[in-house]
Amino acid sequence: MSRRNYYGYNRGRRGSVVFWIFFGIVSFAAIYFPFFGGNLRYLIGDFVSGIFAKIGSFLFFGGLIL
Repeated sequence: MSRRNYYGYNRGRRGSVVFWIFFGIVSFAAIYFPFFGGNLRYLIGDFVSGIFAKIGSFLFFGGLIL
């Protein structure tokens, strides 16, 4: 007898795990964004530009070697 895969649903409880994760993300956003949402855009941009700068310097160094 094969066992079915219930992705995101635990048969032992009422409710979906995926639903509760989604609900947590939405509730966090509803509480966080009104107070700190404007600064979050600049923080994410600064973080991502730092990552791209490091990747670019690594690729530049690799290109010098080649």
